Amino acid sequence: MKQSDSLRREAATLQATAGRLLALADMLDGTSAPQGPPAPPWMAIAEAEVGVHEIAGEADNQRIIEYHKATTLQASDDETPWCASFVCWVLAQAGVNNPRSAASKAFRTWGVQVQEPRYGDVVVFDHGGGRGHVGFFVRDAGEYIEVLAGNQSDSVCTALLSKARFHSYRRPPVKTR
Repeated sequence: MKQSDSLRREAATLQATAGRLLALADMLDGTSAPQGPPAPPWMAIAEAEVGVHEIAGEADNQRIIEYHKATTLQASDDETPWCASFVCWVLAQAGVNNPRSAASKAFRTWGVQVQEPRYGDVVVFDHGGGRGHVGFFVRDAGEYIEVLAGNQSDSVCTALLSKARFHSYRRPPVKTR
C-alpha cells in the first residue's frame, strides 16, 4: 500500500472517530439522547474499510475486487459500480444473509422495510433509470441522510445524501448464516 493510501485511510478513520466522539460529548452534556440499541456488528466492519478507494488508471484496488466477489456478478475491476458489492461484502463478513447482488436495486425488497431507521440499517436510493445507491444509515441530517457506503467519491466514506432520491430503509433479516 502506498503511503498516500495509508494516510487517506487513517484520515478517514480519524474523521469517523471524531464524529462519534462529538456525538458522545453531546450525549454526556445532555444535548442529545442516547441512540438506542448498540451498533450492529457489521458497522465495525464497514467503519474499518473507510478510506478504501479506487485506483486511477489501469490498476485496480484488490480490496474492491474482493467486495465484488461477495456478489454473483464477480466483477474484476474497480470501475464497475460497487456500492452494493460493498454492502454485500460487509454483511457477509458479519454472517448476515444478503442478496449477493452488485445492483443496489436488489436491496429494495431485501430484509424488512422500516420507517424509523437505526444506525447500521441499509438505506436505498433511487436515481431513476434503473440506477441507484445503497449504504448504511449513520444519521438523519434534516434534508439529508448521512450514509456510510462504498463508491461514494470513488471510496468508502460517509457522505450526506439528499432525501430527494431516498427509496427505503431496510433492516437485515433476523436469520444469519
